[in-house]
Amino acid sequence: MPGRMLTCTWAPTVFAGPQVVSTNPEGTFPDGRALDHAVLPALRRIEGLGLSHLLIAQRWWGSGVEMEGSSLDCLAMTALFAAHTERIRLVTAIHPGFFHPTAIAKWGATLDWISGGRWDINVTSGWNLREFDMYGVDTLEHDERYARSA
Repeated sequence: MPGRMLTCTWAPTVFAGPQVVSTNPEGTFPDGRALDHAVLPALRRIEGLGLSHLLIAQRWWGSGVEMEGSSLDCLAMTALFAAHTERIRLVTAIHPGFFHPTAIAKWGATLDWISGGRWDINVTSGWNLREFDMYGVDTLEHDERYARSA
């Protein structure tokens, strides 16, 4: 896309701390109405803005700042967003330390097919080491995490 500015925003998948969608001031997992009343309307507004990309972050709890927050699975949400959008490119952030590369490749191929070729990946090394500890994933030093992501 030469000459076109690419723009991106965060997907509405985190329900505490910095967020697009706010349905519960206590920061606990949202009730079932949040999807129809908050997440999907926010998604329609985002696509309506004409942004080129939507980043679906891999968070293991809330914004990563507080334990009381909640976040929805990035892969499941990418599939949902693919079904409810037509143009915007969907970028799923993946921490390779949590998944085997062949699993990521399989998910990626499926998401790309579901989205009609609109799927991209953001391979990220992670910054919140408490999330790695929480799931028993090796907490590598900064440079080692980036080498694993490469």
